[in-house]
Amino acid sequence: MASTGVNLDFFYSTGNPDVYASNVNDSATVNVTAAQVSPGIWGADVGQTGPFDGPAPSGSLTITAVARGQLFDPAITSTTGDAWAAGVDPSANADMASLLRDGRSVSMKIFNGTAMTTSTPTSDAAAPTATGPITLLPGQTATITVTITPTAARHSIVRGHLYIDTFGFLTGSGDELIDLPYTYTVG
Repeated sequence: MASTGVNLDFFYSTGNPDVYASNVNDSATVNVTAAQVSPGIWGADVGQTGPFDGPAPSGSLTITAVARGQLFDPAITSTTGDAWAAGVDPSANADMASLLRDGRSVSMKIFNGTAMTTSTPTSDAAAPTATGPITLLPGQTATITVTITPTAARHSIVRGHLYIDTFGFLTGSGDELIDLPYTYTVG
């Protein structure tokens, strides 16, 4: 809501999708609804509704954004960390949240001061275990260790999805590479 007429332009970091709403009673509302929307940084541009006989009048406004999606399972952690979960709850992974705030490139292969190396495996060598964000070039592999520490009641059946995603520290965007459904019974 604003104290003067406003128009709202809501967009993904690359510029598309881009949704516009014009002023209605000193307010503008944009809805983006889809089975899946682009993960990453979204922005808003707000402008006053003119024309004006002189400079635009001063005013104030409040912007509210609501996103609905699948919940993160706090029982699951991995050796690479989770940039998406750290973006939602920075206290859950302080090291990853620090990387996000600093905007460091994942291609630097540095996590919490430790260099992460990857290599092209040979038939004699196992893939290295990832410890922090990783960059893999074509033909390279790495092992990501996932740990499940159940918090549900004993004998509960837990179902979920483990998503393997990319994250660009420079762009704040990413892609879902694979969805691995899981089910387990708490012992």
